[in-house]
Amino acid sequence: MDKDELTLAVVDAIEKYPLLYSGVAHFNAHRAEHMQAWNEVAAAVGQGVNATHCKQRWNIIRRNHTKFLRTGRNTIKIPGIHERLSFLNSWIKSNQDKEAKRSQLRSLAFNIDLVKLVEQQPWLYNDQPRSKAENEEAWEKIASIMSDEVSVTSEDMRTQWLSLRRIYVQFMQDCPQRIESYMHFLMPHLKFPIKPNFVPKSVECSDLPTESETARVEGYDHLGYDPGDQDAAFLLSILPHLKAMTGHQRRQFKVRAVTLSDFS
Repeated sequence: MDKDELTLAVVDAIEKYPLLYSGVAHFNAHRAEHMQAWNEVAAAVGQGVNATHCKQRWNIIRRNHTKFLRTGRNTIKIPGIHERLSFLNSWIKSNQDKEAKRSQLRSLAFNIDLVKLVEQQPWLYNDQPRSKAENEEAWEKIASIMSDEVSVTSEDMRTQWLSLRRIYVQFMQDCPQRIESYMHFLMPHLKFPIKPNFVPKSVECSDLPTESETARVEGYDHLGYDPGDQDAAFLLSILPHLKAMTGHQRRQFKVRAVTLSDFS
């Protein structure tokens, strides 16, 4: 059995043990099961290889297959290897989605938008709760608005809000004791003033597609709009601008629109 055949044998053996690649059973909590699975993989491969050798080879294979899915760059010169590894794809996609969501939830701009939306719903934070159904409806609306670049759920938003609220409570408890609160007199004398917030380049109207109001409304007949309805024509005229925005700009637009409307 040559090196390539050995690699394929490792892949085929590991496919039978989701424990080793699904992430469902974490190693630290299932150490004995993992070790037993690797020993069984080594026995299935044969050729005198041990569990450690199989694990090292598998880590390289999985890392390169993940890179292939992300960039299309093939660094494993074994014909058909990526097809044999297709059982990994759903797990890799799931991990990538989770990481994208974690990154989004750490974003300052994302959290500012979330806070603005929650601020419009006082019963979500003023100890005067409404019914469970009304609360859930509010969180569903917030999740819908915040789901642009990455999909989030109402539970994601509720959990994130509680986390932000705890951070704020901690800030209010600690801030008065921090030495910085006594040093504001330095502000006019700082040599390196704080830079203003970066403002994304606005979308140029000349770059956007144009069409007549009637054609625009008729294109959405399935939504039941009246071509003579000026409000509908106005709202639909905004769609090309909305589609040309970045995810952050689109979310900002939605937040501001909700702030101006009767969200409740």
